[in-house]
Amino acid sequence: MQNKARLNTAFLFTICVLTSSFSLRAQTNTWDTSGNGQLNGTFAFREVFYQLANGHGDLAAGQAVYGNISFDGKGHYSLTNANVVSRNSSGTTTTALAAAAGTYSIAVNGYGFLSGIYCPSTTCANNTLSVLVAQGMIVGSSPDAGLSDVFIASPVSTSASVSTAFQGNWTMAGMVPAVGATAGYSADVLFPLTPDGAGHLGDVSINGYFGVNGGAQTAQPLSNLTYTVNGGVVSIAVPQNYYFNGTVTLNFSPDGTFCFGGSNTGPDLIVGVLNSPSPSAQTFSGMYYGAGIDVNEYFLSQDFVDFDTYYGASAASGTNVIEAQRTIHAIYPPAFSNNLASTLPQTINGTWNNAGLMQYTVNPSATVRIGSGTWPTLGLSVALKAPTFSGTGVYLDPTGITNAASYAPFTAGISAGEYIVLYGSGLAADTTVAGSLPLPTTLDNVQILINNIPAPIYYVSPGQISVIVPSGVTGPVAQIQVVNNKVASNTVSVFVYKSSPGLFTSPSDGVSVGAIEHADGSLISEAHPVVPGETIQTYLTGLGPVSPAVPDGAAASADPLSRTTTPLTVYIGWAKGTVTYSGLVPTLAGLYQVNVVVPDDVPNGDQLFEIDTPDGNATQGLVPVSSSNTQQHPPAPHALVMAVQ
Repeated sequence: MQNKARLNTAFLFTICVLTSSFSLRAQTNTWDTSGNGQLNGTFAFREVFYQLANGHGDLAAGQAVYGNISFDGKGHYSLTNANVVSRNSSGTTTTALAAAAGTYSIAVNGYGFLSGIYCPSTTCANNTLSVLVAQGMIVGSSPDAGLSDVFIASPVSTSASVSTAFQGNWTMAGMVPAVGATAGYSADVLFPLTPDGAGHLGDVSINGYFGVNGGAQTAQPLSNLTYTVNGGVVSIAVPQNYYFNGTVTLNFSPDGTFCFGGSNTGPDLIVGVLNSPSPSAQTFSGMYYGAGIDVNEYFLSQDFVDFDTYYGASAASGTNVIEAQRTIHAIYPPAFSNNLASTLPQTINGTWNNAGLMQYTVNPSATVRIGSGTWPTLGLSVALKAPTFSGTGVYLDPTGITNAASYAPFTAGISAGEYIVLYGSGLAADTTVAGSLPLPTTLDNVQILINNIPAPIYYVSPGQISVIVPSGVTGPVAQIQVVNNKVASNTVSVFVYKSSPGLFTSPSDGVSVGAIEHADGSLISEAHPVVPGETIQTYLTGLGPVSPAVPDGAAASADPLSRTTTPLTVYIGWAKGTVTYSGLVPTLAGLYQVNVVVPDDVPNGDQLFEIDTPDGNATQGLVPVSSSNTQQHPPAPHALVMAVQ
């Protein structure tokens, strides 16, 4: 390992912050259901499924399931009036779905799952749908069930409200994956609609990207298009051989500014938002819950595409966006946590472009955002503005569990040994930093329990706490609770994974230049960039277990070094680096160090840092590079380039 292998405690404070016992009831390893009441009544839904044909990314089959799902507000649901449209190389079939029932568990923050939901195969070992509830609607996907799917639902609208709402200027986005054909024929679209509230759409041009057409858009004009409203559903008859064939049906949000649906002849998905009359006055900030589909066609010329589906939360602050997606790549499962960082333009004006990858549009109140990909990454996403939470006494924000390095939000989950930051109110009486190692499990009369195990505490304040997840915390679910001066907070449920990588940055925002040192111990910067071939020292959290193990909160040893047991890979500017050391930093508690030889072919300029583990990915933080190589690397096929930022 290189010299200067540790950061001083002042720097650790910078990158992390941003002994009595108590008698408490035992916490169980089950999911919070206190949010079940958020789902009550009958919802219209559409879920699309995709089944892989081969290792090239081609799809053998696809299904669209749509109809009604009724919730009792107490954890039970039933499906009614549902149909299944199945498509494969032999054609399309439509069947009625028999009435079915199941259970659901929703936490107070809207995060949870539906058990026993429809599955496209009788051999499904796990038909659990993960969902997020916000704005009275639902988005979700099933990566941990091994399924490639996207789910959207909204309370059933009345015919009268839809007739009134569906008028004005709308932006529509759609995804049409190629099923039973080469994946290059997948397409996404983005186009305007101007319904007049009286059944007329007029002339419409559907503009989109086919993978096989490269960066050229394909426009398909439709003349004198009309629609009908029946039972709160808008139906549009689309001629054959267009992006969408047959009858397209649309369901609407409670406020009438968002719609979703698809055709009755295939596993496509379409979403739309009403445009704001004053887009320049809009803002996009706070937390959003989202789900989507991506098809990366970059390597189509090599007969390979990368298909994935995902759900998760994103947190936008200023111009920074931090995303925590739960993702499955159809070609190389299983599911993993995918954490990304990006930036927003200063002014969104109702729509914006994410580095040429995806075009986004929001409704007038910016409570719903839709996205459509641009070649080579085709895609569709929808995100709902999450509620904000507050409470009295000792209160832990149910969305306020973040990775201390990447600031990935709560849908990233946690892992043993990870530094996490908790947000809330009344969490401590004062601001106090632990003065020595091992870190205490009680600091300023504050204790944090994770599955009833006291966690080592680095920092406490009334609104924020930084702790290390104890090694004894195992999944699949953890309950987190703060106890301040013997007064316990509410508990918050999170999922537990083997790893949850995150790179510290300087400043500590998850987006800026990484907290990375040259071999001489100096920090990299724009003025002091890295060069190909040098070995740099990166500092992270969430890399999982080490050997030999170190007691929770204790300083790691320099002899022997505690090395990570989870395999990992590092990319700089999409070029693969050589890892020479991965383990804990000697003399410090819970901080990981990964030494990487900068690849010779890394491009010049600010490059993204990416670290992969078997169940986690973090693509965030910048590495300034001084190199004569100006040729940009193609996106690494293992990485999710497209995000729901």
